[in-house]
This record gives sequence, structure tokens and C-alpha cells, in this order.
Amino acid sequence: MKRKVSDGQEGMVQMVFANLDMESEIEEFTHIMLLKEDNDGDRSWKYHLERFIHFLKEIGGENGTFFNEDQINRYIDELQSKEKDSLYIKEVLDGIVAFSQYKRIPLDKEKLKIPVTNENEKFLLIDEEEDLYRTEKELFNKLMELSSQLSLHEVPPLSALSKTGSYIQFRNIFKEYVLFRIVVETGLDETELHEMNLESFYKMNGEIIINQKKVPLTPNTNHVCSAYVSFREKFDETIFIQKKLFDVDTTGISLDELLEEEQMMTFFECDLTSKVEKIESLLLEQVNIEEEIALLEEDTEEEKIEDLEEKADDIAEQIMNMKMLVALDRKISEYEFNNGMFVTDRYTRMTENDILEALERTSFPIHKLQNTAIKKWTEAGIKRNQIEKLIRNKSVGLFSRNKLEVNVDEFKQLVHAGFQFETRDFTFPTKSH
Repeated sequence: MKRKVSDGQEGMVQMVFANLDMESEIEEFTHIMLLKEDNDGDRSWKYHLERFIHFLKEIGGENGTFFNEDQINRYIDELQSKEKDSLYIKEVLDGIVAFSQYKRIPLDKEKLKIPVTNENEKFLLIDEEEDLYRTEKELFNKLMELSSQLSLHEVPPLSALSKTGSYIQFRNIFKEYVLFRIVVETGLDETELHEMNLESFYKMNGEIIINQKKVPLTPNTNHVCSAYVSFREKFDETIFIQKKLFDVDTTGISLDELLEEEQMMTFFECDLTSKVEKIESLLLEQVNIEEEIALLEEDTEEEKIEDLEEKADDIAEQIMNMKMLVALDRKISEYEFNNGMFVTDRYTRMTENDILEALERTSFPIHKLQNTAIKKWTEAGIKRNQIEKLIRNKSVGLFSRNKLEVNVDEFKQLVHAGFQFETRDFTFPTKSH
């Protein structure tokens, strides 16, 4: 018997689906905006919009499917009543207007209560601390979701690399997660992050050393960095090979399928001299067959000719496949481990600009993270002159005058007074020596 759904239940179901649709729409909008370079958006917009849509529901709006100037102005009044500063409100408003354009909702900006801002009145912050914790959780969950598609307990064989998930995508997310954690907890800037090497991280001491400046980490972030370094050491070569599998020009059979054939795998494992000798031997055999075919054509022995032509085709295919494997072997031989802490898809050390763009795209601009951390430290009672000695921050004019003067105990006090994220469990194996 089919169960009858009441009007109230049906309305509740519709509301749940409307909320899910709106969440995914905001997520998609944020993703698109973060990829664009001609706007000032960051992940703050996602959280601003979610709070705005929640406000619309409270005042009887339409779950964000449509909104007007009056509702936006009421929200601005609400933010002002909570003593939000004009820069914050302007940022919220920019996000709402951009979202309205994305949804093709007509708005007359002249009717909006756009606050007058003074760029010097306050540096941009992540106003709601919960947004930092949500971002950390989202990045971690994305990392764990990708990990389920990979073999992280052992390096997969060549023949399995195109059948597994993308190790480079996993490394990128891991890198972005580590960047976010380090910046918001230690206040390091893009110059220092660019200079970091894998050996800059000292797991046993729980600290990073950059140009003799010791930067202590919280135990949780120390664990995160340790897992990242272990992954890099174990899988960077795998990532390099996985990319090269797609760089070699192939027709028909893929390289990993080719390597599943015992004969081809045996050939691939030979040294270069042996490979060349094998190909030359096949080329000579191919020439001999073609000469034999030419002689048989004079005697019109069609059956023998067909057999020899088939054999010649097989040899030609073998030679082509072997040449592809030689090309792959040469590309793989170009691998040289990059000890930069943060690397690009091209396997080069990230530039300062690369780091700035990565943080803007995946979490928050670096100056926002630093400013928010400084505010947290100040509220915890740490004096400005102490922060000045430890932190480089262009937006608030803080520069470490002499890196050698940095007091590790003072830095530990700073780090432990800042943001503390929950313990994250990583089961990635450490590199075997």
C-alpha cells in the first residue's frame, strides 16, 4: 500500500531539496568566482551568501531563489546592528551582487545602501572565526575523499597508473591544505613559504627552519606536515611517471595496457642498449621479410605472401610499441626529486605568486589569514612589539627586523595562542630507507 504524504510533509521535503540545491548552487558559484582573476572574491563569499540566504528564510524570503534590493538593505541594516564594519559589509555586498548576476536576478545598485568605506580604517579580516574551521574541514574532507581513489600504502605498478586516481590532484589538495594550516597558525608570508624545503621541516622538533629562523608548529600541524612530507618522498616519482604516461604520443593501445603484456614489460625493464639492439633486430627481420615478399610476388605465391605480410605487420606493431616504451623510459629518466616544500603541476618550486594564487583560490588571501591570526594573538594579550619581531606582514606593516633574533619560546607562545584545529588522522606510510 502506497503511503500518503501529507501537505506538511511534502512542503518539508520540498524545502530540504531547495536547501540542497541552493547549497550546491552557492558552491558552484564560489568555485567559478575563485577561478576568475577579475574579481575580489574568495571563500568568504560562500559563507557570506549562506548567512544571507539563512536571513532571507528568517524574514520569509524564497530560499534565495529570488531576492530584491529591499531584502538586501534589510540585511545590511542587520549587519550594522551587529556592529560589523563598513569594509566587511562592502565585501558581503560584493558577493551578493555577484551572485545576483550569476543567477540573473535584476538589481538596481542605486537602490542599495552601499556603505562608505575607508581602506585605512581596518584591514580585511575573516570576520567569522567559524569560517576558518569550516574551510579547514572542507579541505581535509576533500583530501580524504581523493585518498579513497588511490593506493597510498604502496606504490602502484606502471600498468595500474592510468586505472587509479590522480596522484597529482591529491598532492595539490594536500599542498593547499598544508599552506592554509601553516599560514593561519604561524603567520608565515609568501616569501618564507617559497623558500621552504622539505628538509626545512623538522618532525622530531615540531618546527620549520627558514634561514635560521625557527618556526614552531602545534602538534596537530606537525602531524599534518609530517604526513605531507612522507607522501611527497614516496609518491613524487609516481606522479612524475603518471604524467609522462599521457605525454607520450600513442595510437591505439595505451602505454599501461602495453606494459601489462609480459613481453613488453620484459623489454621495458631492459637497459637502453638492449632495447636498441632488440629494435634493430626486429627492423632487420622486417627488411628480410619484405625482400622475401618481393621475391614471392614474382612467383605469385599468394598464400605465402599473406602469411609473411601478416608477420611483417606484427613486427611493425612491435617496433612501434617498443619505440613508445623507449620514449617513456627517456622521459622517466628525466625525473629528479624536487626538495621544494611546495611544487607546481610542472614540478617546479612554487613562486611567491603561485602561493598567493593557490591560497586565494582554495581558501583565503594570505593577508586575510595573517591579519586574522594577528588579531587573535593580540586579543590573547600578546604585545604588538613581540608580534613585530616574529611576523612579516606587508598589509599591517609588520616586518621581522632580524630573523636571527627570533625567540623560539616567544614564537611558541604566539602559535599556541592562535587558532587550534582538531586532530587529523593520516594513515599514509612513511618513506622506507
